[in-house]
Amino acid sequence: MTKEQFESVLRIPTCSRHEDMMQEFLLEWAGKHGYSAKKDGKGNILMSKGQTGPGKYAVGLINHIDSVHHDQEEMVKQHVYKELVWEGDKVTAINPLLPKRGGFGSGWATSWRKDDKKSVKQPSLFDKDDAVDVEQKEDGTYEVKDDKAEEKKPGEKEQKKEEKHVEMGRQTGLGMDNQGGCAIALAVMEDLPVCRAAFTVEEEIGMLGARAMDMSFFDDCAFVFSNDSPDRNRGTHYSSGVQLYSDEFFKEHLQKICADHGLTDFRSEPFTCILNVRNHRLPDGKHLECLNFGNGGYNAHMDSEYAKFADVCAAEDLLRALCEKIPLDKQYSSDIREEPRSWGGYGGSYSGYGSYGGYSGYRAGGYSSWRAAQNRDSDDDWWAKITGKKPAASAGKDFPDKSAWDTGVFSFKFKKADFASTAVLALKRLQKTTGEDRMSFERTGDMITVEGDLISMRYAYMACFNAENQTKYANWDDFLKKVPGAKDAFEKAVEFDGEGEDDGKMSHGGQDQCSLNIYMDEDQAEEFRKMIHDGELKDVDVDVDADDYGSFTVEGALDDVKKMWAGACAVAQGTGLRDFKDLDAGDQEDFWDEVEFDDSPTPDEQTEVEPESLDDEESDDAPPSDADEFWNWWNSEGSGREG
Repeated sequence: MTKEQFESVLRIPTCSRHEDMMQEFLLEWAGKHGYSAKKDGKGNILMSKGQTGPGKYAVGLINHIDSVHHDQEEMVKQHVYKELVWEGDKVTAINPLLPKRGGFGSGWATSWRKDDKKSVKQPSLFDKDDAVDVEQKEDGTYEVKDDKAEEKKPGEKEQKKEEKHVEMGRQTGLGMDNQGGCAIALAVMEDLPVCRAAFTVEEEIGMLGARAMDMSFFDDCAFVFSNDSPDRNRGTHYSSGVQLYSDEFFKEHLQKICADHGLTDFRSEPFTCILNVRNHRLPDGKHLECLNFGNGGYNAHMDSEYAKFADVCAAEDLLRALCEKIPLDKQYSSDIREEPRSWGGYGGSYSGYGSYGGYSGYRAGGYSSWRAAQNRDSDDDWWAKITGKKPAASAGKDFPDKSAWDTGVFSFKFKKADFASTAVLALKRLQKTTGEDRMSFERTGDMITVEGDLISMRYAYMACFNAENQTKYANWDDFLKKVPGAKDAFEKAVEFDGEGEDDGKMSHGGQDQCSLNIYMDEDQAEEFRKMIHDGELKDVDVDVDADDYGSFTVEGALDDVKKMWAGACAVAQGTGLRDFKDLDAGDQEDFWDEVEFDDSPTPDEQTEVEPESLDDEESDDAPPSDADEFWNWWNSEGSGREG
């Protein structure tokens, strides 16, 4: 795929319920390439290329064409394209209909405050007061039209009005979720002899397009793939508790191709439109094998969303390899491991330019199951189970000097005995998944004590928290983000047995050298300068390079740079200075998205240990290294699940 082909898709504005320009583009694309194409009753675009027959099946592809970026609604109405900005290999997008607006990091702070200090929702990215009428000039630039100007009455003296310059162009989401997947699918489809490609609408507000689509469209396909995940190295193992592919299909056809192309991180995802394909029953009662993986986009669902073109091309290469190397002389299907669960409501709302409500009402019962949660590969290292190797990476955020396999213990005291009983049920399900060799627990009245490896203890602690607070957290990262103090409480509760080694590579420590760019409007910048030179940040040991327009580059140790970010948040939000750990989850996430670390050695850096050197001896219950022996182990006892 060339940059021009990539740009032709990504420059098109789109959002849920306003996919018109993408639909027009796809129908025109199909016509130019000689594909059969139609728009179904819901608005999904269905493309077909080539004929199937006995022993000849099609490649199936599915991606959605809407986005969460509802500031682009007016762009669709006025048929104005996004402006793409390239910085080397990185590309972002600009909405030319909106005036520039100050902020810092990847945009305005995610939490706004009134004078009474009560939290209020962040304003819509496209409020009515922001909207301006523009006129495109011959040179391609835009000029603001003043609709409020009054006509001069006869005999009235002309008054000279002060001209006000409005600088246009506000960053908007690039749209990689999931125009990126669409671009990849179109590029690969050109070289496939037989293909069925679906481009669905309204995925971001409940997969409404995919749910309304006649999935028999894929009945003559060998398999179906999608690129509806962010990042480069990210694949979907479970979607809302439903396994998208069988272990046998992974072992025989996906494992080596994915590994050869750098895809090793498989995890559970909340939902994606390919889930509806997997749930569809073929005439023989089976379900098509599916796979969803990353498209090279980053910062999904944010104005700061961007793509790395090299990663986009790598995702295209992987999709092409899968389609070319997996034989198309048969249909690949299986029973699904976890039956689909019912969907909850969605909290989205639309009113004029009103803000999109997001996923506040979203719930998938399958994703809440502990079986699905435990198979979240980013923590439990499902890839390690498949390959039979233990992970070398560190356990990460909680205990950077501990590996995922170091064992410890924690106790959880419940307010009511009934809550403890509920936790016991969840822990039994978790134990069935992990195996008793990885986790054990004991209940005494209203107290439960859990012993196990670090990853198992994470999910056990989350199970106890859910039982105590009547919540349904199933993702450890989300749990840490959404529950204030959860990380500190877990760290305080856990005690390790002392037998583990510092066998992983350290996560970033407080003395790691890093840099951060912070952007503000001029008034905020002046206040921030005062805080740095004469205020609460004057003793922070960092190097600051600032210009006259609100741009600051901060360099120093991680702990000190965090303090500077906390100060910037305080200025932007009009609050008092807080510790970094007390910032809202969105502000913390913005920090980790923007900070860049120095690659030079630091006092807290350790040498990475290869997986083979983690243990001097293999334990008796370790997964067998031989592939056939391993799969016998996996299907019987190693997985802790029914085959």
